[in-house]
Amino acid sequence: MNYTYIALGMGLFVICLILYYAFFMTKEDFYKYTQDNLYEVPWRWEWKKKEIVNLKCHCLECGETLVYENDYLLHKTYFLCPSCESQKAVIGGGDSKYAFGIIKREINRKIRTKEYKDLIS
Repeated sequence: MNYTYIALGMGLFVICLILYYAFFMTKEDFYKYTQDNLYEVPWRWEWKKKEIVNLKCHCLECGETLVYENDYLLHKTYFLCPSCESQKAVIGGGDSKYAFGIIKREINRKIRTKEYKDLIS
């Protein structure tokens, strides 16, 4: 048996393994960015591919997940703590869909500008 073919085969295997890890196994570090304080309350979320999922805000005092209430006349969304029974944040400009959109855009802006790197280190 010719050892040249064995060496060549092993070399190609190693090159393929390196290319696989370089292109498919590198995980972008923004996936570690899963929480931030925005609009005076802590927000937490998860990533599904490059999409923000399970976005929730929490009470600074007790950690409870805040509930929201839409004010369609004033175009504001109020975030309330059911445990503390108090208002924790207000986002103006629209309903809850609009408010959550603002938060997602702010998260994506921090990723684009690399500001999130200071928050995950």
